[in-house]
Amino acid sequence: MDSPNHAVLPSLDVFWDQSPGPDEHVEDFIPDREAPIPIHQLLETVEVTRRGPVSPYLTPNSMVSYGSGSRPTSSLSNHSDMWRERAPKPLASVSANMFRGNRRQRNFCEKMDPQMRHPEWLNPASFDLTEVLHDGLLEMFAKDKIGCKMLQDNFPSPGPLKRALYLYIRNTPGLFLSISRDVFANFFAQQMIKNADELEMQLWIIGALAGHIRELCVNRYACRVVQVAFEVMPLEPRCAMLEELSRSNCLHMAMDLNANHVVQKIMEVFDLDRWAFIIEQLVNDCSLFFKCIESKYGCRVVQLAVDKLAQFAEDAVLRGRAASSSSRAAHELLERVLVIIHANCERLTSNEFANYIVQHVISVPFLEYHRNKVIEECLLQNILSFSQEKYASHVIEKCLQHASPPYLFLMAEEIFDGYQPHPETNEECLEILLFHQYGNYVIQRLLYICIDWLSIVEGIKEGKLLYPERMTAWAYRLEELIDKNMTTLSKYSSGKKIAAILQDYRQKHPRRQ
Repeated sequence: MDSPNHAVLPSLDVFWDQSPGPDEHVEDFIPDREAPIPIHQLLETVEVTRRGPVSPYLTPNSMVSYGSGSRPTSSLSNHSDMWRERAPKPLASVSANMFRGNRRQRNFCEKMDPQMRHPEWLNPASFDLTEVLHDGLLEMFAKDKIGCKMLQDNFPSPGPLKRALYLYIRNTPGLFLSISRDVFANFFAQQMIKNADELEMQLWIIGALAGHIRELCVNRYACRVVQVAFEVMPLEPRCAMLEELSRSNCLHMAMDLNANHVVQKIMEVFDLDRWAFIIEQLVNDCSLFFKCIESKYGCRVVQLAVDKLAQFAEDAVLRGRAASSSSRAAHELLERVLVIIHANCERLTSNEFANYIVQHVISVPFLEYHRNKVIEECLLQNILSFSQEKYASHVIEKCLQHASPPYLFLMAEEIFDGYQPHPETNEECLEILLFHQYGNYVIQRLLYICIDWLSIVEGIKEGKLLYPERMTAWAYRLEELIDKNMTTLSKYSSGKKIAAILQDYRQKHPRRQ
């Protein structure tokens, strides 16, 4: 019988349901703060088995002190003898309270008893998966950070216990879906997929996922589980999953924060004929094409698609008539994608995300024809304006880096001699870009190219210039412009970088001075 002078400590569920607000303290939730709490009452009300002593002289005031930095007024180590005689509760009797609540709520438990951070039943030496399965605690363990780590570290080897684990998953509807969506448990779900070495186990897992693939793809944690399933499962179960996704428009998944990783994984692990429907959806709807290619995540999927199609198409060219039908189909799909890119190159070049697709087309060696087409039809006559744009300037820089000698000469000619001086400031194109916040990156790339030209002319480097006299004159012209504006350039970080590039070349080859 409780003494009327003693306060009753409420259950931990009360604190989890009434977590303190921003202007409240945990102490305010404990009644009669000055009244001591009898040890037998504490044991009856807190449903979590703990290892270590709890002082019978602790008061609620001395147990919790948020923000003050003070410690409990009574040492917990003085009563260890009393607690050594108390055997820990068996694993099956552990309450789920330990697994509920956010970080603040768990911190409250740790403040009450610091040794709750390492309770006896979470000791790996006493872990028993058989008891976990028998008492239905698998989901509870999997969704706890420490419990999930223990499940992974003690994953059963082939045998009856492993089969019992997979049977438990099969016989518990919705369990695998639930752990797949959890921040911690999804890692255990991935391990179950990787260790499903029997066809029957694999079919159980696929059966648990069936009908929910698209829903899982858009989940932050479950998308990892789906990726692992696509990566390690045998072909037949994987094709069944892909078939479910093919019934809907995968481009909406491609634009999703999480699902885009699943679409990329599909392109990596399947042959082209399995995921060609994604490209078909892309090129058959122009509005959806632009929506996808101009989105933050969709552009990654399109870039990977172009890269994969280019690999298949290159194989078709190298093998000729011996090329597989999928390689020839890849060449056709790639052409259809690139036709849309060429037709809208200026729009895509200036877009925040689509510019990466244009850069990728420019940088792939096999797509040299399309790179030249981009330079000729889109960039030439627009280099000055594009160079002053935040995103298009990256495309110009990439073109200077990868252009073939004839097209590099045409771009350099436009930058050096293709524009009249500004009517008001009388500045030339070079000088405008030199001090522009985005154009200076184009000048940096051009400076590296001019240094290569000078190295060839001066015999430092082997090579041949297309038009030696004009290209050498341009290189010296840029060098003189930088020397002339060295004082002004030293005031800006970008200007310092340009000056450093030139000075580094001169230090390595002092005869140039």
